[in-house]
Amino acid sequence: MKKKFISMLIIICSLNMLLTSCSLRDSIKIDNSKKSESIGYAGDIMDKGPVRGGALRTFSTIPDTLNPILTNNLYVKDFSQFIFESLVKLDKSQRPVPVLADKWEVSKDGLTWTFYLRNNISWHNNTPFTADDVEFTIKSILDPKISSVYKKNLEDVSAYSAVDKRTIKLILKQPNSFLAELMTFPIISKSYFNGEDLLTTKKNDNPIGTGPYKFVSSDGKSQIKLALDEKWWRAAALRKDQTLPLIAEINIVLENNTKDALNDFQDDKIDVAFIKNRDFSKFSGRTDVFLKKFPSNNYEFISLNLTNPVLQDKIVRQAMAYAIDKVKLIDKIMPGEAIAADIPVIPDTWLYETNALSYVPSSKSAKDLLTQNGWKEDPKTGTMYKAIGGYYRKLEFEILVNEDDDIRYRVADMIANQLEACGITLKVTKIKWEDEFKRIYSKNYDLALLGWSIPDYSDVSYAFSSDAEQSSFNISGYKNPEIDGYLTQIKSENDDSKKKTMFFNMRSIISDEMPYIGLFFYNNAVLFNKRVRGDLSSYQWDKYSDITKWYITAPVK
Repeated sequence: MKKKFISMLIIICSLNMLLTSCSLRDSIKIDNSKKSESIGYAGDIMDKGPVRGGALRTFSTIPDTLNPILTNNLYVKDFSQFIFESLVKLDKSQRPVPVLADKWEVSKDGLTWTFYLRNNISWHNNTPFTADDVEFTIKSILDPKISSVYKKNLEDVSAYSAVDKRTIKLILKQPNSFLAELMTFPIISKSYFNGEDLLTTKKNDNPIGTGPYKFVSSDGKSQIKLALDEKWWRAAALRKDQTLPLIAEINIVLENNTKDALNDFQDDKIDVAFIKNRDFSKFSGRTDVFLKKFPSNNYEFISLNLTNPVLQDKIVRQAMAYAIDKVKLIDKIMPGEAIAADIPVIPDTWLYETNALSYVPSSKSAKDLLTQNGWKEDPKTGTMYKAIGGYYRKLEFEILVNEDDDIRYRVADMIANQLEACGITLKVTKIKWEDEFKRIYSKNYDLALLGWSIPDYSDVSYAFSSDAEQSSFNISGYKNPEIDGYLTQIKSENDDSKKKTMFFNMRSIISDEMPYIGLFFYNNAVLFNKRVRGDLSSYQWDKYSDITKWYITAPVK
């Protein structure tokens, strides 16, 4: 029990996790057109269209290592894609698309996956890329001595082998239709590391990959320099009239902490900076930069303790869902900084091509629903009450909020006001995170305002499965055999259209039962210096999305 407690504490203490739920009950469409909005017009820069050359300046904290499967530095993880490539990447809609793998297939039982690799790809040292490199990378990630952020990607893999130079086969312990989405880890060269201890070799600081940019140099303290690989395998296929990428060099400025990124951007030391929602206001009205928003993977929700006799009544949970106006919460407390959402699946992705909210907010609808189901209003306090199990129960609850998060406190306070309008009394309690976690873990709470960092794929077993091994974040204690069945079917179904149908059927049930109340995704954003142009798209899962379409302009003289 102690081991389980510590394990969950380490995971949950990141304050964010994973989730999903929703339906079409009086659905309302939310306009998310602003999530990718650009602000600013660089009036003193003449954009004459794509041009070759120039250097892009970006940012990282000082790397722990430049080996992409060993690093725990998120900045290194992001810029590693310039040097390294994966078998598969996720496109704008979060679909897996081929990179080093040309195609893949899965057996009827869903247990055997075969990836076929492209021909004529070489490493930056001109040795050929083969399936042996993929096998070596998988073996390295799964090595018990190695702590890799990509271990979870391969947790369902029981065996793997390079069948020939162009074929890699993986055998799974159980079907997982999301495996292609999980094959996004960078591939490293077997021949380059041959005979080396991967954890200690100096070659980690002189990386070679198959990507569009080669490592040139690094002093380990102030800068990393990359240069375009003129022989990059994709170059000829991307443009007939000129070699891509257009940007000739990438210079990565190294600093001690993330706060320096904004300062470096303001001081014109870097061209690209990634910022969180609370920094948006610093650039409001600026006409000399481009700011592009995108939904982050940070999802906020209310956990409901389903061992509470009153909260076991789904009518009460539905009434709460009607009473809470998420759009008003956002507009009042964090305008432009979040996107209302019912479920922990990023909006407008292939599996969830919408962001329709399940319940049209209405205190009248909430109160009518309660009244129709036997709840009565106390004439003195206005709080609804009802006899349950031989006792009169009032709709009086406490919601726990981490004392260090002012936004969560303000959100909870506004939710309390919205619930009061339909006869539900909510006491907001600020509490230390350690104490909040203990109360949640021991089921000594009513409601808690929490956050999950959702994964890049849409398996929501962690939140809704009743299987102890899968339900690592099922805080509410939700159990439904029908949902368990859908979760199993979705992971076993490799036909996308059938998979999507199953997902929406499951979503409808979860929306009706409302074991959690979803609130919103926070937005993040990318800041671009006015020199940078092109298809400047960024997503949570691909911050430098298709850098091959970026280019550097020059100031008007």
